[in-house]
Amino acid sequence: MEISCFEAASYYDYHVMTKKQKAEMTAPWNVVVFHTDNYSVGFCVCLEDGTIKEVGTYRLEERSDCMQDILIHLSRKYAECSKEDLQHCFIEQMEHWNEKMQYYFRSEKQIDAIALKVGDVDIVCSELEEVFCVVKSKLDKLFEAMTNLWETSSFDEDNVRIILTGNTAVYYPIEYFIKEYMTFDPFLLDERFVNDMYEHKADQIIVIGEELYYKNNTPQYDIFLCVLEDNAIEKKKLFVSVEENTEENLYYGPIFIAKYDKIKLEMNTEKKEIELPYSFGVLDSDLIELMACIKENKPMLRVRRYYAPTQIYDIPISC
Repeated sequence: MEISCFEAASYYDYHVMTKKQKAEMTAPWNVVVFHTDNYSVGFCVCLEDGTIKEVGTYRLEERSDCMQDILIHLSRKYAECSKEDLQHCFIEQMEHWNEKMQYYFRSEKQIDAIALKVGDVDIVCSELEEVFCVVKSKLDKLFEAMTNLWETSSFDEDNVRIILTGNTAVYYPIEYFIKEYMTFDPFLLDERFVNDMYEHKADQIIVIGEELYYKNNTPQYDIFLCVLEDNAIEKKKLFVSVEENTEENLYYGPIFIAKYDKIKLEMNTEKKEIELPYSFGVLDSDLIELMACIKENKPMLRVRRYYAPTQIYDIPISC
């Protein structure tokens, strides 16, 4: 079962909260996740057992890309600079201009210092704010669309946990725009915004949330290969990988298999028969190596041909 970016972020939050403050939290709790990279938002409910229910989502235009919007606007405004230099300097100097933009907004735009340097070109905070105007206009459209989500989800706007996610969520102007919309004063502490309590940054939350979810929610499978040894059926346990792992020592074999034989397995005490998905050609037999893996939360038998080790097949094992 695949999960959305909003569910992944909510599961990350669940993991943090149950680890740090389990006694203080009362489930269920409601989470609003902003994924700034593609101007989207998701409303999720987190239950006590870690189940995440996605109750509503909205995404701006399908092709909206926040980072591209920023870089395109930079390129148009500073045509004398190459796109490569602009992108490189923007990313490399992010911590510097992030700090300057924070001072800029906190000073009510009075401290208009140099935020970004691209070669001989100095870009001050007010000019960088203009670059972010296209982002703000799209976020404003997203905020307008959220009205329906508040109504359909029945979330109390004053009693939610707000998570900012995405590579662009670490940019201070974007955080400022979201807090400006969601709060009375974007500079005052608002406990609904929970990113500051996390160990990881906004651009890591979705990936780590997915990893935690699949680690804790992948079903356990005991998979055995049934082989004939000394006129008796023996069961050989197969390694079950949850990653794209094809290391030599994880395979069982080589195993001789005749042209019309089926691979006999036992999975969680249930017997299975698997046909090979390829043709033997003119040969009447083959040598294969086997392991098991989990893909998209489903058990698979991974077959590798011994004399053609680049030919690897993942075959579903029906549950």
